[in-house]
Amino acid sequence: MKFAEKMKNPLWIMLLLTAGNLLGKGLGFLRDVLISNYYGVSSQTDAFFLAISIPTIIIGIFTNSTDSVIVPQYARISANGGGRKAADSFFSNVINILTVLVGIVTIVMLLMPEKVLYIFAPQFDVEQRSMAAVFLRIAAPMGLFHIFYCFFVAYLLCYQKTGVRVILSFSTNIIVVLTLLLFRDDSMHNIAWAYLLSGLVTALLPMIGSYRSGYRHRMVLSVRNYDFPAFFKFFLPVMGSALLGDLLLYSDRFLSSFLETGSLSLLNYASKIINIFDNILVVGVGAVILPMLTRIHLKKEYEDFRKTISCICFISVLFLLPIAISCIFYAREAIEVIYYRGAFTQEDVSKTSVVLIGYGLQILLLPMHFILIKTLHSMQNTSLPFRISCITCVLNIVFSVIMMQYLSAAGIALGTTASTLAGCILLVAVLRKKIGFELRLLFPSNLLKLLLCLIPLWGCFLFVSGTAFSAIQKLLCGGAAALVFYCLAAVFFRGELKELKTVLDKNQK
Repeated sequence: MKFAEKMKNPLWIMLLLTAGNLLGKGLGFLRDVLISNYYGVSSQTDAFFLAISIPTIIIGIFTNSTDSVIVPQYARISANGGGRKAADSFFSNVINILTVLVGIVTIVMLLMPEKVLYIFAPQFDVEQRSMAAVFLRIAAPMGLFHIFYCFFVAYLLCYQKTGVRVILSFSTNIIVVLTLLLFRDDSMHNIAWAYLLSGLVTALLPMIGSYRSGYRHRMVLSVRNYDFPAFFKFFLPVMGSALLGDLLLYSDRFLSSFLETGSLSLLNYASKIINIFDNILVVGVGAVILPMLTRIHLKKEYEDFRKTISCICFISVLFLLPIAISCIFYAREAIEVIYYRGAFTQEDVSKTSVVLIGYGLQILLLPMHFILIKTLHSMQNTSLPFRISCITCVLNIVFSVIMMQYLSAAGIALGTTASTLAGCILLVAVLRKKIGFELRLLFPSNLLKLLLCLIPLWGCFLFVSGTAFSAIQKLLCGGAAALVFYCLAAVFFRGELKELKTVLDKNQK
């Protein structure tokens, strides 16, 4: 199979994006290791992490699940007789409207960073707020850059162009890592500028890629024409879900500001490990699943639709479950190997590892939540995900407030995990009712085979916990046990793996 032909195959697209994202996460991992080594856990790192995240938290309401609203709407306009010119006019109008709105928000962050920070972290003292204000002024345009990145990557996805996304999955982290290695400063200002530069790169490359793919921007601006009313009706629930997702992220940081200094940094360091595995699968699967499910649903092949999503979810669980379990088993060892050096102390290791245990199951839950949401979006149903997000958001705040009283920052992590689990259960219940979604994991035969596959993981943990092995040795043993799990799973579930390949090949565009 020639490379050009491979790049039209959904499985190859998924694998390539996953590989690129794996490299990017490795570089991001190195970035966080360097930051923890040079700056540890302090009021300065709390200010930096908060300020850098604010633009994307605010702008996230416009960019979360961008492909879920752009791909179906673009395909509908193009297929219904409008052609590419009408679809491009629709896309240009959306970009122009959002640029105006986000530009106003960016100016507010530039001119009044202290007021914005007071909303996000009221418990910051004067010194912390002053440090964070400098970082926020530097990072303010990142929200606008993120808009361009998300929407133009979604545009390229409409034509199954994934090369730019693969490159950006690792190239931008190189800028920050090189800055940390070559231009590190005690004030962390150079690192903030490096983040801004990487954001600019992520905006420009997809725009250039879209232009080379035939896109021509149109200076149109209307809320009544260019299919914008239909888009807005479809987009509003998605935007609401994104807003609630940002509230979840914001609530964690807001609640941590009431705890001891450094709590926000603890949450950040632990969540970075979770996001490595979360985003690796999400990017690869997300680029394939939404266009594919949209095509199947538009053709009204409902039996194929049900089998496809049931199979994807089952295989995803098989892939993620041993990673989630290992993350919980070896939380302390992982934190020690990754962060324990320089300004990061043994006390920081202990606190961060407890937070990581609280987040552990998110490795499994977040990608599953993402896939289930994408399934509903491919059915052009955005209202149900929004209502479920409302419930999840309320549960997250309630659980986190209760648990932080007893477990501090780890309680916030555990509360977030519990609410995500509740959201997944609700989504599965909805899909079972709508399409007859199969819980293949709970089939008696599959459950028995899964328990057999898990025996090496449990046995390895019980063995190494009673030894004097170093942290790295324990992690290597855990990795070997996970590899045995995958080998056993490949044998026991070869039928499901073959079925996944079949449905992907069948629904290749």
